[in-house]
Amino acid sequence: MPANSQQVLNHRNIFIFPSKAGLGFVFAVALLWLLGTNYQNNLIIVLAFLLLSLLHTCIFYTYANFSGLSIQVKHVGPCFANGMACVTLQLKANTQQKKAKKTYENLQLSFPNAPAIYINVVAGQTQTVVLQLPVGQRGWYLAPRLTLSTVYPLGIMRAWSYLDMDIQVLVYPQPITADMPSIKSAAVNDDNKAQQVLVSTNIAEDISHLRDYQYGDSPRHIAWKTYAKGQGLNTKAYENVIAAEQQQWLDWNDFTGIATEGRLSRLCHCVLTADQQQQAYGLRLPGSTTPIGSGANHRQEALAALALYGKPKPVSEPVS
Repeated sequence: MPANSQQVLNHRNIFIFPSKAGLGFVFAVALLWLLGTNYQNNLIIVLAFLLLSLLHTCIFYTYANFSGLSIQVKHVGPCFANGMACVTLQLKANTQQKKAKKTYENLQLSFPNAPAIYINVVAGQTQTVVLQLPVGQRGWYLAPRLTLSTVYPLGIMRAWSYLDMDIQVLVYPQPITADMPSIKSAAVNDDNKAQQVLVSTNIAEDISHLRDYQYGDSPRHIAWKTYAKGQGLNTKAYENVIAAEQQQWLDWNDFTGIATEGRLSRLCHCVLTADQQQQAYGLRLPGSTTPIGSGANHRQEALAALALYGKPKPVSEPVS
């Protein structure tokens, strides 16, 4: 069963075996058959064969409760180390067969060491579920196989499938509380290269022009006066530098004497703090630099740089 972001259950990946209750049921049938044979009681023998036929019929009903079900990965949310990632799955009933108008009942989905979810998938409808996935250290985490099982209809037969959904989770470093580094700004020299200099927190904002508002722009940079005049939502653009009180450089060398993982965890906390305070900030790591910016997309870019520092690239393209 190769890895795939979409799996369809069929006879190749469905396994069936009696459940614990089913094993007790088989033992009871065998006991009835022995008693009927020993005492030559045809009524007991008929009852034993009737129960055995019920067990045989449950095999087909349990298989039919799985067959044709489609499972697809829709979204995998990043998370922090040693936490829980959220994996969004979409389950859809089989619509190719003309008689496939059944409901998939009492389905159980779970990852190892994570709480299970019980759902029903109604024919002709799509069911979306969010599963929790325990993750380990930072970097790309390859999820284990998804377990999908059911004991429908009588609980004496259990059908299950182990599906490799090809899920890769981006795991950020676990934040560790740290003091924010000194406030810095990026001044542009004659060669148009960014140079770090300490500046006063009283630098005035030199507005260059107004541009269209983009998702993630700081509310403090929005031109509210023009918006009140009915001229649309615009964002102030500054010449050369951003106001120092809203700008922050987070540097690898700000936490000297600390191990690699400790530095990354502290920088992660600084990124979250700067984003929460709606500051413009940049991130400098050995071999890579995230330029000054703000907003949700910039936060994800900085956290991804921390998560993947010193880590190899994923084998396959992850699901976003």
